[in-house]
Amino acid sequence: MRGSIPGYLRPHVEGIEAYRREISLDLYLRSSGERTVGDRTIHGRYPELNDGRLFQTALEAGDLTYARALLSMFITSRLVDANDHLVAARLGTVVTYDGGEKVPIGRALAAWRAASTDDERRRIGTALVPGLEQLAAAQRQWLDEYGSIRAALRFRTQSELVSAVYGDVRAWLRHAETYLASTRDGFLREAAEWQRRDGRGRTTTFTAFPIRGVPLPAGAVASDSAVRRTAATWGFGAEAQRIPIDLVPRPGKLAGALCGRIDPPRDVRVTSQPTGDSFEYVLLLHEFGHGLHFTVGPDRPFDLFGDDQAITEGFGITFGTVASEPGWLREFAGVTFDDESLARMRFGDMLSARLQAIHVLYEYKVFSGAIDYEKEFVEIYRRETGIEISPHLALTRMLFFLGLQPFYALALYQAYGFRDALWQRLTEVGGPTWYANDRCHPLLADLFRTACERDLTGMFGTLNAPMPTAGAPR
Repeated sequence: MRGSIPGYLRPHVEGIEAYRREISLDLYLRSSGERTVGDRTIHGRYPELNDGRLFQTALEAGDLTYARALLSMFITSRLVDANDHLVAARLGTVVTYDGGEKVPIGRALAAWRAASTDDERRRIGTALVPGLEQLAAAQRQWLDEYGSIRAALRFRTQSELVSAVYGDVRAWLRHAETYLASTRDGFLREAAEWQRRDGRGRTTTFTAFPIRGVPLPAGAVASDSAVRRTAATWGFGAEAQRIPIDLVPRPGKLAGALCGRIDPPRDVRVTSQPTGDSFEYVLLLHEFGHGLHFTVGPDRPFDLFGDDQAITEGFGITFGTVASEPGWLREFAGVTFDDESLARMRFGDMLSARLQAIHVLYEYKVFSGAIDYEKEFVEIYRRETGIEISPHLALTRMLFFLGLQPFYALALYQAYGFRDALWQRLTEVGGPTWYANDRCHPLLADLFRTACERDLTGMFGTLNAPMPTAGAPR
């Protein structure tokens, strides 16, 4: 973070910048499909940064933002083999349909999501089960290896590690419980109505999202053009031109989108996989929003070392939300959707916020000790979404984020609260359609820079908003 650098980190600033540059570029190239195998030699070049000693020093000093960043270096450097084994398991898992046809599990999951009837979903779902069981075994092996790495730092459970690097999280757990309880009945009624409209029963789902984006009509503006024009309208045209957007389809490319902060503010890149529906705009504007933050905010890469992920994700979620606004869709995407389609997108946003709360509670229970995590996973999804989800997905999302941060679900949930406060402030400055003018440019530029200097509590103060303690995300 920008400001006074602790004495124990001062000799390592350039090394940290070089290390982050290498691992960020490697992650970006693998996510974009330009590199199929990660560079296994990177971590060995920086043993003084990832051997755990600097992490312990930051922890003892109470510098939790730096402790989380240094912890990520320690864990990532030791997960290389486990990550490779898990990737190999995913690539090697095939699904056999009832007619004997064999397909990769990723293609089968895509077919399940695209199925138009319950019968078709049931047929594909039945074939998926053995493959998901095989993959779940590989995930458990990964989790065992992660536990061994954590134990090397003398943390018996993940909840102990979370408490050490985040402090007391009980207020946020209560906040998530309150939010879910206060919105449960209304959400379940709306979810049931969408399932009825889409011809979906309560069949076991193999994806966290039972609702898809709205297909884009012919003539819709290309997502990269729409996003660049949006940034220019906000007054960030010059910065936007410095951020390359990769939309090229490649084998092995990440299914979603990613912003690579390789050498901020000079080298920031975005890669995305076009989806052909409204979610394409949401994904790209979210990641490009990160790109603006990383291009405008820091003076040098170290300014982003130890940044609060809830703030970073809050910017992305705020800008992604813009892509569901009717005014933005008309003005920048050249699309006018009917009321049902707009309601579908609003429900998708509501579902996304709900999933963050669900995973905060579910993952913390898993972190706290021995429980039947598959049973807990199925029960919380049934209670909070009305979905009969497959127990074989109990570890999928958690493992994806666990390799990045010890409790990323909390950062994502906090980010929705930050999104609410930020949206309110942007509306006060730029009006209800703040996203269609440049009146918020000074505010956004200041927030991007302030984010390099403050934690989440400080950023809520900058927005003249209290830290959330009850209620629901917007």
